[in-house]
Amino acid sequence: LYLGGGCLAFVAGILLLPWRLEFALPAITLGIVLRKALVPFHPWLPVLFERAPLGQVIAFCAPQVGAYATVRLLAPRASEELLVTLGAFALVTALHGACLAFGQKSCRGVYAGLFMGQTSMVFAGLQCLTLPSLVGGLTVWLSGGLSLTGLGLCVWALLARRGKMDLKVYHGGYERSPLLATCFLIFGLASCGFPGTLGFIAQDLLLQGTTLEYPHIGVLTAMVTALNGTTVMRTYFLLFCGSSRNYA
Repeated sequence: LYLGGGCLAFVAGILLLPWRLEFALPAITLGIVLRKALVPFHPWLPVLFERAPLGQVIAFCAPQVGAYATVRLLAPRASEELLVTLGAFALVTALHGACLAFGQKSCRGVYAGLFMGQTSMVFAGLQCLTLPSLVGGLTVWLSGGLSLTGLGLCVWALLARRGKMDLKVYHGGYERSPLLATCFLIFGLASCGFPGTLGFIAQDLLLQGTTLEYPHIGVLTAMVTALNGTTVMRTYFLLFCGSSRNYA
């Protein structure tokens, strides 16, 4: 229902774009918001991550076609008020996703929250039409897509080997699968902008381009990054640390 409604709105906006811009832009915006699962149109995303085959979920969500549509269709034509409003919803979504990931008890739930929190930050850069902010938003798009795809593949491989795991106890497993544990940690930290990764450059560009004009973006970005980094480390410790006898 969510994605079908978003597709209809997006197609209607494309058809109206050459003639009625005042109706086309809201329709395109609605389609993008539904596709990107921004608050309050986000309930379908955690359900998809929890129940659908994880490989198909990664292939469907990692390219972030909503961000591409925003760059090509919405940003060049939309008013500043519309872009600022969209950016505000994106920041709320990013904070909501970070809090959601922090409180999850399953690997899929953590991955869903991290994905929602990090990918929404793309719109924070696109709401400011300055060069550093646009480059920062696009770099967040590229770095987030790559790192979250790698993290998703690690989660997929881990669940295929060990089945469903409850993130309430330490499961061990680093001694049996050190490469998988290392990849999980690297991709997870890269998605949060760890120094030495492309995500760090993306976050720095985003802050440089937006903080002077919109200081609240810097505060919320720091909160989201801190929460997501804490979630990645907590999940890593629970999945790979502890006694190796817990490894099934």
